Amino acid sequence: MALGLMQAVLSGQMSDQKIKIDIAALKGFVEATDDRTLRLGEKIEQLKDYVQTDISSRLSKIEGRTEVLMWIVGIALSVYMALFIGGGVQVYLLNGRVSGIESDVRHIGGTVDAIRLKQISTAPMAQGIAAEAKNILSAARAKKIPIDKDVIIDTGKTFVSASRDNPEAWDAAISFVDYRSFLNIDAEPRLPSLGKDPPWYEVDILTVNHHATKPIVKGYGVVPAEQGAILARIGQNLYEGQRFGAAFLVLTGDDVILDGMAMKNVIYRGVHIEYHGGPLVMENVYFINCTFTLEPKPTPNSQLLAGKILDSPSLSFTIS
Repeated sequence: MALGLMQAVLSGQMSDQKIKIDIAALKGFVEATDDRTLRLGEKIEQLKDYVQTDISSRLSKIEGRTEVLMWIVGIALSVYMALFIGGGVQVYLLNGRVSGIESDVRHIGGTVDAIRLKQISTAPMAQGIAAEAKNILSAARAKKIPIDKDVIIDTGKTFVSASRDNPEAWDAAISFVDYRSFLNIDAEPRLPSLGKDPPWYEVDILTVNHHATKPIVKGYGVVPAEQGAILARIGQNLYEGQRFGAAFLVLTGDDVILDGMAMKNVIYRGVHIEYHGGPLVMENVYFINCTFTLEPKPTPNSQLLAGKILDSPSLSFTIS
């Protein structure tokens, strides 16, 4: 009930009169609810603090109907507490319901963040805007708040374009790329059964110089060599004399340099990625919850890679 009202207000689909009527109905509902529980429990107190500090501070930055939205957030929390805590509810049921409330609050936070990102993307060159975008995205990722994918793509590309003339916008653009990789967690392809480790051949990985160890590589599935996954320096033949290969290669941990690499059916999972503008060959490559360093200053090649990562979880393109 309260979340539906929140979404309608955010989308601008309700008149002020209708909002007031629905708010009055919500208030009456709360007042009529039997409030027999004095102790809310630790999780409820944590949730209350979260709503009051995090959501409130970000809503206060939004123009227009902020005061009405804040009113609804307070009523929504009251409704949830009255519904889920009153009347001697058992602790194990309370825990499940708290999880549901926390999920709802995260989605509300994602909606608020999306609105603010759309607003600030209209002036990506303005002073302080790039820093604000970075702060929004960093906090959302740390708290696992989902922001609409299409908003991330559109606003992220705005900052990529602005980075041609503004180095601060490039820092923000990379934050969008990092967050997009976080969203890709739900897009990782289903893998076949675990194969050999390492799979059939020695993978030649370019790693960042200051790292003494290489990422862990695992092969999944078995396919004919001509269909096998590739992770090698461009021009290197991994399958010479081989009949079979891995269907997918998955990398985890440490830092990897992409420059000069040929990749096919590769998943980078939780890896820090560096790219310095060199040649690349990619076919069905995924970056799952990774972070990126894409040159200190933007170049056409690094901007192209950033745009491709924003566009889709699966990358297939070549930079020569």
